[in-house]
Amino acid sequence: MKRAAKYFSDDEKQRIEQAVNDAEAKTSAEIVPVLASSSGRYDRAEDAAGVWLSVVFMGVAWVLLQGQGAGAAQWGLTWARFELPLLIVAVVVGYGLGMVIATYSWTLRRLFTPKKHMTSEVELGASHAFFDSRVHHTKGDAGVLIYISLFEHRARILADQSALEKLGQEALDELCSKLVEGIKEGDLATALCEVIKDAGDRLAAVLPSTEDTHNEIENTLVILD
Repeated sequence: MKRAAKYFSDDEKQRIEQAVNDAEAKTSAEIVPVLASSSGRYDRAEDAAGVWLSVVFMGVAWVLLQGQGAGAAQWGLTWARFELPLLIVAVVVGYGLGMVIATYSWTLRRLFTPKKHMTSEVELGASHAFFDSRVHHTKGDAGVLIYISLFEHRARILADQSALEKLGQEALDELCSKLVEGIKEGDLATALCEVIKDAGDRLAAVLPSTEDTHNEIENTLVILD
């Protein structure tokens, strides 16, 4: 999976920036798109992968050891004396290897991460981005955040008090669903531009641009890598 910093080409970033410019030209609200590589660290997924791989290594080692020393009677050193140390080594190596693989494999880490945990982390990540990007600090309390998290395959749209009251949570949910459906079609940049335009049209109807309207947040894509 591509990280957020390398996900869009320069041309796609320009398209997104232009979409924000066009949308904000019609409304007094601020629209901030955010693309995050991941919303959480997910250490437990690495531990889980390590545990499962250690069990596999231990099982393989145990099966292999069962065939050693069978047949004629022996004296001196026997494989039985090394079974426990070898099983311990298999567990340690399997656990360490599982953690390393899960650290660098987004697919494996996602496999061992509960969906509820990912949803919770995305909600928390969107909230942090909302405040860190100063979406909550606009003059008219009309900031809107469009948040996409690549690892979790999830999106959230948050609005400040005035925008939320004017649009309603149902409209925000509709925009988010439209964004997710567009992403599923395989073109995230186009899906994001279309949702930004839709958000601008909806905001223009309830929070139109005025003579006092000025740009308070830079109209660029925020990257959280």
